[in-house]
Amino acid sequence: MEPSGLRLWVGSLIHWPARQLHERLEATEHRIEERLESIQIDLEHRARQFERAVAAWVAASLLLMIAGIFLLIGVWLGLARLLGPIWASLLLAIAFAGFAATPLLVLRKTSGARKT
Repeated sequence: MEPSGLRLWVGSLIHWPARQLHERLEATEHRIEERLESIQIDLEHRARQFERAVAAWVAASLLLMIAGIFLLIGVWLGLARLLGPIWASLLLAIAFAGFAATPLLVLRKTSGARKT
């Protein structure tokens, strides 16, 4: 048995705003889902770009490390010819012990500049 007359009129007054609210909620949920999907796509794209950049930096640093090894071999051979192998090794050890402090000093200076 379907409602009629006053019952139908009162029922529609009650149910119509509820239906409108439900439709608006569904539309809002749909817009939120679309935005979340676009954010997810953007994050995946940025993650792929970051992975490529990291891979490029790793490859470049490995190649620079290999070049540095060959440079050190050349410097050692040149110094060994001039000073002898023991003095060449000692001189390079002293030089690199001094160079080891440089990144720490730069780090201290840059972190101190950020605090002030």
